[in-house]
Amino acid sequence: MDRSPATFLALLVGGVLLVGYFVQKKTHPDGGPTTDPAVLASDFARVETAITAAKGKVVLIDCWATWCGPCVSSFPKLVEKSEKYGPQGLVVVTVNLNDADEADEVKEFLKQQRATFTNIQLKRDEASFKGLKKRLDYGGGIPHAALFDRSGARVWTGHPEDPALESRLQEELAKPAPAP
Repeated sequence: MDRSPATFLALLVGGVLLVGYFVQKKTHPDGGPTTDPAVLASDFARVETAITAAKGKVVLIDCWATWCGPCVSSFPKLVEKSEKYGPQGLVVVTVNLNDADEADEVKEFLKQQRATFTNIQLKRDEASFKGLKKRLDYGGGIPHAALFDRSGARVWTGHPEDPALESRLQEELAKPAPAP
């Protein structure tokens, strides 16, 4: 295998573009929203890549599980935020903390909620939880949300129903996208 810097760079760019596709709103070939959300099983690197791929947009990440009552009750508001602010530059990514063998249950919940944004079912390993703690300021409780500005810097963390999230979200969306 060719190990030149150009090959590495080409593979890296290709990977970022592929993940960028999954970060965007899922649609059918006719352009309408899908009712069959994707659940991407992965480690924390995919979360980081989703943030990076959305540079120039505001990113809201929500950590949740189907067994978490407050997560389930707050999820419809997350879908509303995605629909309301998506056209203004919001990208929503959810990080599901269910066990891997519960992927079908997760997918069915997302379908019922009409969640058309990227959904990552995180591997529950030490490295992933370290990533959550470091990048999302995750302290172990869910639901937990983190907001990233257009440059990819974390600007807010907390409960997704905290009114401070809504005001900070509007504030970040009002800022212009950084120059390329």
